[in-house]
Amino acid sequence: MLLDEPGAPHPERGAFGDQDESKWRDGPNGTSDPYVDIWALFCANPDTGAESTFITSTAGGFMAVEILVEEIRKKRRRELDAYPLVRLEDTTFKTRYGVKKRPHFAIVGWVFPGGEREPALQPEPPKPATAAVPPAPAPAAASPPAPRGRATITSGKAKVRAETVASGVNPLDDDIPFDI
Repeated sequence: MLLDEPGAPHPERGAFGDQDESKWRDGPNGTSDPYVDIWALFCANPDTGAESTFITSTAGGFMAVEILVEEIRKKRRRELDAYPLVRLEDTTFKTRYGVKKRPHFAIVGWVFPGGEREPALQPEPPKPATAAVPPAPAPAAASPPAPRGRATITSGKAKVRAETVASGVNPLDDDIPFDI
């Protein structure tokens, strides 16, 4: 496992060994690279001290971490010692395979050294909204059809550095059931 130093650029794939693709393992989607970028988000419960780590190697997981990191940066421009209190949720985003679910960290408040707390001032990001799709032809006497389809609000590609890990294991499957 290779852990990037905080603030250091992530090395290019060529810097690692195992360049001979004929020696790579076969996976469910064909031959897979033994090195995979994974991101680790280290979390702690301010009340109990319990620690947990959110680990992801998916585009949706990367987006969730990037969006959270950007919200932390915005807050810390005003208050340097702010740490978010988050709730793990899910939302959707568009992929080349259609609309898929991804994790989302909803900020429910902020905590500061010494234990002071502040509720979240910013509204939570909206859930995907229903969008109008051209309806199929309807009989002349029918009422107008209800809107169908989904529209997804996504953020642009944020240019943030998060801790990335290159690992020799297969990507983690983060199809976490969010209905707990």
